[in-house]
Amino acid sequence: GKLVADHTELPPPMVAGLKDLVLVVFKDYLDLCRMIQSRYCLEPAGSKGVYGLDDYHHLPYIFGASQLEGAEKQKEDPILPKHITDANKVDAHRGRYMYFEMIGWINENKKGPFHEHSTILYNISGIDDWERITLSLIHISEPTRLLSISYAVFCLKKKKK
Repeated sequence: GKLVADHTELPPPMVAGLKDLVLVVFKDYLDLCRMIQSRYCLEPAGSKGVYGLDDYHHLPYIFGASQLEGAEKQKEDPILPKHITDANKVDAHRGRYMYFEMIGWINENKKGPFHEHSTILYNISGIDDWERITLSLIHISEPTRLLSISYAVFCLKKKKK
């Protein structure tokens, strides 16, 4: 699957390098973050509660969904977005796919029904293909990125005065 929304201009070795960067280096970074969050019982800053994907992360869901693009069309054992609500499927896929790894983390660390504490993830699991989920996740993240950029510009302008 693709790891960036539009990499048609990149040569194949560059695309493979991006995949490795995300699936190995970024995964190690996530593992380190989780260890620190768990060890020191860190609470997320500015959590959006049930309105956020999870309390800490957004990018792994984008990367994970793009890793799964086309998996719903496999002849044998297709991997469907709705499988995130099936604990057995999550356990079966989490060691191989970043998206399922993130869902497994939520299942281990949240209490209550999945549809109550992870509303957005639950709702988008009704989308029938991973490419549309990837695009939806990118779309969801845009307001946050734009607000961050606007805030940074505001701070820079204020500092100049």
